[in-house]
Amino acid sequence: MRAELNQPPVLQPGFALVTIREAPELDPGSLTFSVESPSRGFLQELSDTPWGTTHAWLTPASAIAGADGLELTMGPECTWFLQPNVTYVLRLRDAGRSDPLKLRMAWKAIRMPSQPPRALPKLSPGQTVTEEAPLQPTRADADITESTVVPRPAILEPIKTDIEPTPVAGRGNRPALIGLVALVLVLAAGGAAWFMLRPKDTPPPAAPTPAPQAEGPLGAASARAFVQTTTGSQETYAEAQRYLKNGSPEALQGALILLNRAADGGSGPAQTAIGEMYDPDTFGPQTSAMKAPDTDKALLWYSRAAKSNDPEGLYRLGKLLMSGRASAPGLGPEQGVADLQRAAELGSKPAQAEIDKLRAKPN
Repeated sequence: MRAELNQPPVLQPGFALVTIREAPELDPGSLTFSVESPSRGFLQELSDTPWGTTHAWLTPASAIAGADGLELTMGPECTWFLQPNVTYVLRLRDAGRSDPLKLRMAWKAIRMPSQPPRALPKLSPGQTVTEEAPLQPTRADADITESTVVPRPAILEPIKTDIEPTPVAGRGNRPALIGLVALVLVLAAGGAAWFMLRPKDTPPPAAPTPAPQAEGPLGAASARAFVQTTTGSQETYAEAQRYLKNGSPEALQGALILLNRAADGGSGPAQTAIGEMYDPDTFGPQTSAMKAPDTDKALLWYSRAAKSNDPEGLYRLGKLLMSGRASAPGLGPEQGVADLQRAAELGSKPAQAEIDKLRAKPN
């Protein structure tokens, strides 16, 4: 049983999706959870000082039992107090279970709102958080209600008239005079319209504003400040490269925060870069924020990058599978060769070199 954290783009800042894999059957309708930090205590009162010696059972924003496992959505009133790169203990229970399930949950950086959530009332030990209107995850592209529709300005139609000048008896020159005056008025109106509608010099397009860069030392704090102001995965991945080039332990921790944000946004290169931090072939104190290599986690991140058709991720995945150090159901050296071929087709020169070596080997 394991917990996987994600924040799909459809969730608003502060909401996080926790998928519980291989969990025993639980009732989503009566599900509650609690969070514990081994060094701080239990997340209980959800106020300015939430951690204590007793824990409260919290109600998730939503809970769904799906094919991939139990999907638990936490709201900002809980996630606001959780720190990236910290492992927490998650407990789950429902109405029919007296002994809660207990598993570890590795938290990572997610998009957060600019303001803290409203404080909930203090809880007695064992009390469950309830609200009259519980927070629900909201799609960023929610339908516009009538109250948010800006009324369009009324379009003025030209006034039509069927009145024509009637010639007056005995004044034969009056129609010509009226026609001349009308012609002058038409020309004047046309000149005014041309002056108002004449083409104007188009100003040159403004240069795109570069993404803000962190000032001062590069680290976790500057990385969190960056992700609060930038949502694009490409810009976030580019910023992570600056941190990786720095190579200091603090900068590498910041790079991991930025890479996680970009990877959540679907960046294949960011997913590959996280896998390289775990890969024994690329692990090192100047390149990784991890304490030790982990082939299983490298396999996981490379597999995600492969689904994004990232050539470097496919190349790394193929190398890892062919080395025999990592495997999974349906994955082995044969699949590694297939991944190298896909990477070569996408333009990876190292992958093509590996394919050429395999072809040159005698049978």
